[in-house]
Amino acid sequence: FIADAAATGAFESLLGDLLRLAESEYGFIGEILHDAAGQPYLKTHAITNVAWDDASRRYYDEHAAQGLEFHNLNTLFGAAILSGEPVIANDPSNDPRRGGLPPGHPAMTAFLGLPIRVGGQLVAMAGVANRNGGYDFALVNWLQPLLLTIGQMVEARRATLARQEAEAALRELNEALDGRVRERTVALARTNEELSNALDTLQRAQGDLVRSEKLAALGALVAGVAHELNTPIGNSVTVASTLVENSESFAVELDKGLKRSTLNNYVDSSRRAAELLLANLQRAAGLVSSFKQVAVDQTSEQRRRFEVAEVVNEIMAMLHPQLRKLPIVIDRDIPPGLVLDSYPGPFGQVIANLVNNATLHAFTDGRARGVIRIEARALADGVEVVVSDDGVGIPPDHMDRIFDPFFTTRLGQGGSGLGLNIVYNIVTGMLGGRVRVDSKPGEGAAFIVTLPLAAPLRDVS
Repeated sequence: FIADAAATGAFESLLGDLLRLAESEYGFIGEILHDAAGQPYLKTHAITNVAWDDASRRYYDEHAAQGLEFHNLNTLFGAAILSGEPVIANDPSNDPRRGGLPPGHPAMTAFLGLPIRVGGQLVAMAGVANRNGGYDFALVNWLQPLLLTIGQMVEARRATLARQEAEAALRELNEALDGRVRERTVALARTNEELSNALDTLQRAQGDLVRSEKLAALGALVAGVAHELNTPIGNSVTVASTLVENSESFAVELDKGLKRSTLNNYVDSSRRAAELLLANLQRAAGLVSSFKQVAVDQTSEQRRRFEVAEVVNEIMAMLHPQLRKLPIVIDRDIPPGLVLDSYPGPFGQVIANLVNNATLHAFTDGRARGVIRIEARALADGVEVVVSDDGVGIPPDHMDRIFDPFFTTRLGQGGSGLGLNIVYNIVTGMLGGRVRVDSKPGEGAAFIVTLPLAAPLRDVS
């Protein structure tokens, strides 16, 4: 009742109960507030209408519902607020604490001021007047249950007002955020078609990222895709613009009478432009393809039993043309008979990405020779695969972000920041395993992949 009652009616009802129990003529119930200077004052929530002329009646009618405020505490009720103790004045006209009454105000023969505390804090006050025979502390004690109810009512009203203010602030914040979202939406609408398609792919990947343990950073993905695609697309636009200008110039020359040298120059410049366009668009297509892999398109993969060594050997054969150009030795230590009931395609992707990550990041110190080692061993309920190197290692402040999307220290040098993120998503998603990294600066790095003997069943409905 206290929390949900209409405040005005509840306080008026409580004032009626107080006047009846205290056998008093008139009175008030008010809340103790503080002004900007921290000084207490009283604001009424219920007060007896003791208007004695037209002016006082008009004032009561205009202000009583909103609450009357009393800042002058040099009065009997002010003494109760300042002292925090009950004030009994059975001869108020001669009481030194009196503040006087306005001319025409009904006579006051006795007054009782009752400060009200909740949890030790002074929150409200009630005052009553004109009890036959005056007031005493026995009455004060008898009224305590009612005063407690009044205090709880004041606290409930404060809580309600605070909640309403918080809700209003939240609505304003939501409106502001909605406005900012609309502005961002308009800005995104102006981007080129290639970036829009990449962002559509990002939205499809969002579900997988949210389900992963810590990689739900949609904002980081958007920024990474936009940044990565901006360069090849921007280069392609520039080359295409130049090709259009050259073609227009060539058309003018053709009207004047074509020279062989002009034709040769046009053919050469067009061939170079086409090569640049092809290279940049292939780069953009590769980025989009890599980004799609983040979502791990599970429906396109086939599950079967396979030997770990066979898949690793196939992957290394595929990477051989790339690796033979590098001063890197690949060591393998995988015993035969390690069989998984899983997905060889995604498993091979994990091995390839880990090897490529090592070739790109491990040997940046200009050494003459580096070693990448691929090992596997049987566990009681699975298989552990380790891809390690003897390179420069990983800085400690990078370890917590190593599997985050688009985190790379080789941006613009072949690193897109997607390789290890794809490894994490495949291992923890489709393959049902775990992946971690051990590394110390100057001592190389080791990526430890732990897989179950049988990958979890997937719902492909």
